[in-house]
Parts: sequence; C-alpha cells; structure tokens
Amino acid sequence: MIDYSICYKRQLAPTDPYFATRQFDTLIAAFTSDKRSRALFDKINATRKQWVVFPEYGFQQSECPAGAFIGPDGADEAHLITSLLDTVVSQSDRICVDITGFLAPYLLFLIRSIAARGITTVEMLYAEPGRYLKSEETTFSGEEVRSVRQVYGFEGTHGADTTKDLLVVGAGYDHQLMKMVATTKEGARPIQIFGLPALQPDMYQQNILRAARAAEALGGRGVGEHADNHLVPAHDPFATATFLSKLIEDTPFTNLYLCPLATKPQVAGFGIFYVTECLAKPVSILYPFCGSFPKQTSDGIGRFWAYTIELDLK
Repeated sequence: MIDYSICYKRQLAPTDPYFATRQFDTLIAAFTSDKRSRALFDKINATRKQWVVFPEYGFQQSECPAGAFIGPDGADEAHLITSLLDTVVSQSDRICVDITGFLAPYLLFLIRSIAARGITTVEMLYAEPGRYLKSEETTFSGEEVRSVRQVYGFEGTHGADTTKDLLVVGAGYDHQLMKMVATTKEGARPIQIFGLPALQPDMYQQNILRAARAAEALGGRGVGEHADNHLVPAHDPFATATFLSKLIEDTPFTNLYLCPLATKPQVAGFGIFYVTECLAKPVSILYPFCGSFPKQTSDGIGRFWAYTIELDLK
C-alpha cells in the first residue's frame, strides 16, 4: 500500500499569497459556463494560459474565449489531449491544471499522458461549487450514452477468470450512468465510494438520494445496511488514491474495474492510483461515454484547493 496522504494539498483563500508567489510556465483550464470554472484563470501566474473547450459541452465558436483550444467533434480523449499537450506543453514545463471544468475521461488521459511524457510533478487546482443548481436533481451528463468502455490509456491486461472480479464506483449524482456501468459488469462485486465530508454539507445527502436509484443495478448494494459502501473526502484525490491502494492490498481479486463518476478531485485520485500502481495489471478504468454534458451545473464558488501531484511514487 502507498500512503498518498504525504502528497501536498492546500486550501486557498481568494487572497492567498499562493496566487502572487507561484509561477508556472503553462496553465490549462477547461471552459464551461460555471463561474467556478473561470474563477482561478486570472489569479494564477503563468507564462501561457490556455483554455480548452470540450466538444461535449456544445459551445459555439463565437461563445469560446479568444485563443481557446477547441476540441473537434468526435475527438476521443486520447486524440484531443495529445493534440493539446503537443501544442502547449514542453517536457520541462512547470504545469498547472485547473481541473474544475474537466470531463473525467479527458482528465484521466491528461494524467496518464503527462506521466508518459516523463513529467513527474504537476500542480492541480480545483474550485468547489457553492451549490448545485437543482440540488439532488441536478443533471451532470446528457441522456445519450454512446458506449461503456475502457478509458484510453487505462486498459488492463485482464484474465479469463472472473470469479473474484471487483467493480469500484466513485458514486456521483448520475445514477443512470452508474446503472449502465453496473450492467456491463453484472458478475463483479460492487463497491461504492461516497464523498464525505462532501463539498458542501447538504451534498452528501443529495448524493445518497441519487445513488439509491441505482441500487438494484448494483446488486441491491446501493444504500442500506448491507451495502459495501465506503466514505472518502470528496475534495481529496490523495485520500481516494490511498483508499484504492489499501483495497487492492487487502482484497483478493481476479479483475478490477474502476469507474470514477463523482467529484473531479476523486477522479484525479483514481488516475493517480492507476498510473502509480496498476499499469500492466488486470485493472481498467471504465466510463460511460455520453454525447453531451450541460454547460452549467452549479452556482457560486466554495473553497479553492491546490494539489501537487507526484507521478513517481513507486
């Protein structure tokens, strides 16, 4: 087991000296209509600041910031992120990534690609929501799921023996996506991770209410006395990675399938864990790929976080 809690994280006040003293070569941030996805862009000192626009958000070119890297329709996570990094990042760069507006597959492949390029340290920032627009009824993805597949770069070397397969789901609000993933791995033992402490006090209860709708698909283990549920802080990628590291140490499995559907810090935790411990093992990250995502899901801004991601922890 690796204790990722040794990695550095810091809560930032809006006037924190961090913003005046830290200098980066490149800042990458994803553009959405949420105020929080734009809150850190002007605060960070960077020689180059690059917006990236994911096609699933459905922005017209006239709505995008000047100079934004606009992903073409139909581009997968590998194609788009590789093109982005080839355009804006050199191997020696001090990179800062605001993960607030990133869609999960792109964030995962970004972590994988940065590690593959030999860049061992990257700073990641996150702005929490003040509230979700429709509380527990907030929708974070479109209804059209094109496919459930492995995220590129996170395909494991799986064996034919499936007797002790595990499916670990980072449980978010999108119960329909949880159902889709569970259906593809019906024989796997489901384990769910919920964010507690949540990003805001009421969000844990909202999360539980939504996840309960996927309980039947997850073998009746969604919420309840016998549920195989675990609690990990929603804002802490290192706590998520540490939980997963301990899980594979303590739990025998034939194949392990990971599905991060919760907060962006938890998604980053899944990616850090995989890149550090799971390459060339029977472990994959699955994701239900949707054709569209809403441009805005939250209102207001909560806490700011900075995470120093180390990708050479072996």
